[in-house]
Amino acid sequence: MIPLPDWNRLNPPRMPSSSGGGPKSLGQGLLILGALPLVFAGAAVGGAMAASLWSWLAIPGGVIGLALMVGLLGEGGVLCGVIETLVYAGVTFVFTGGLERPDPAVSWLQAGVVAVVFILATWSAAKTR
Repeated sequence: MIPLPDWNRLNPPRMPSSSGGGPKSLGQGLLILGALPLVFAGAAVGGAMAASLWSWLAIPGGVIGLALMVGLLGEGGVLCGVIETLVYAGVTFVFTGGLERPDPAVSWLQAGVVAVVFILATWSAAKTR
């Protein structure tokens, strides 16, 4: 009789990723990549709003805006995906002329495509958790 080799030697168990392992899915990577501009925009908006009160509050307001956006978008989860879907679909609609055209169907279509991409990324990131 032929001895069979140990199955674990033929197919070794998967080792966990290194400590520097990044996103666990393509969707989560897309959400994290899309969150970076929103974090910086939150810092800019927070600084501008605080500077409208007193000019010396611009930097603390920017830090608060940055911290707020990192808190909302930091994990790349469902909340991050919902916020990014709303922001990027709205920006796409506005910048493709959706508010100025007599028939904004093309702008709605482009905004819908962007929304579907971010919804799929959110679903993928939520599924891998």
